[in-house]
Amino acid sequence: MGRGLRISLVLCILAAGCRPGLPAVVDFPHYAFRNSTTPELMRVERTDTATVFSMRAYYIPGWWFTIDTATCLYADGRRYPLHAASGIVPGTHEYIREAQLPGEGWRDFKLYFDPLPRTAEHCDFLEGESTGGFHFYGIDLTGRPIRLAAGSPDGVTVSARLPEACREPGYTTVRVHIPVTQPVLPILCIARTEGRRPGMTGYASARFDDDGVAVFRFRQRQTARTHIVLGDNAVSASIWTLPGETAELYWVPDRRELTVSRFSLREDLAPVLRYEGAYAAVNDEYGHLPHYRLDPDRPDFAPGAQNGAEYAACVRRRYAEERARLDADASLTPLQRDLAEVLLKGDALRAMCTADDSQRLQYALEHGTDAGYRPLALTDADFAWLTELDLSDSRLLFSDAAEYLYNPAVRRLTDSK
Repeated sequence: MGRGLRISLVLCILAAGCRPGLPAVVDFPHYAFRNSTTPELMRVERTDTATVFSMRAYYIPGWWFTIDTATCLYADGRRYPLHAASGIVPGTHEYIREAQLPGEGWRDFKLYFDPLPRTAEHCDFLEGESTGGFHFYGIDLTGRPIRLAAGSPDGVTVSARLPEACREPGYTTVRVHIPVTQPVLPILCIARTEGRRPGMTGYASARFDDDGVAVFRFRQRQTARTHIVLGDNAVSASIWTLPGETAELYWVPDRRELTVSRFSLREDLAPVLRYEGAYAAVNDEYGHLPHYRLDPDRPDFAPGAQNGAEYAACVRRRYAEERARLDADASLTPLQRDLAEVLLKGDALRAMCTADDSQRLQYALEHGTDAGYRPLALTDADFAWLTELDLSDSRLLFSDAAEYLYNPAVRRLTDSK
């Protein structure tokens, strides 16, 4: 074999092993799942001598943060141990001390691992052997843009007005999709449907299959918010579901809330949450409206109210003020206006039904104790003005306070009509 041919063969073998398409540096790499929002993964650098993880953690005075000495990376069936660090001393609690670092903030550090195979496109970050350690699964080392699962909708369903809510029970199916490029780990997905009546909450659970889909089915009594949790409550989302529907939720579990807010990442780097179902437009708008709300827990909400009549008059006045501001806002779409009205009505309902609790809290904050507080003792006459809000409107189930529709004083109002 000639010398030139041998050199060519060696070069071909090296080229095949190096996978030149894989970047040496990936900033803000995507990952399938993490079990904590305390550490942030900023950068992964790959060299012939080490794999370097640039990380940062958000600290609070008086708290400590540490990394286990047994921390490792896992890729292609092998573990790659931690052999050095800077900015942190693994295995110690010396990292965050109130005396050393007063005030909250971020602290940067780097972890140095044995070099990963050049062909590895994904790895896992495992802090020691404990299940309570910090874990990042499915870290993408290719730098490719994240892609949602096949079949993801191109946009949000448009609805002109807030739809009617449903009070008929049914069995609801929610299919949760996460992006996968390899078989996923057995991550548990738990759904909790919030009952609109105290004590009426249902649970369901499922595991993601190799296609990144978890399917769960549960009995739903009426329109309600379904709270979906992945893993040990590290990431979650809430959506409104219709009893009896089959809904599709396309979700990148790590929504990077800390990263986006702290580091102002470009929009195209932030994963998204999209939903296909009866209330797609409601879920898109919910929580993103101008603030036309009541807050009965504010210290100045009902100052000087000595009895139920005075408190009710205060709530009624504040509701009228916020409603006037809402009516004057010409920028709202019909759906946004409907939803804002429902949320404001729900606030008034909650303020009336929790009057004694909120006033007792304000008394305790002012006096340092609730000893000596005199209950307001609201009467049916104090609740009577709520009939102006049309409590029979099914769309009140979309409010944050729909459970108070079952308050005895409120039920007496609706039953008398």
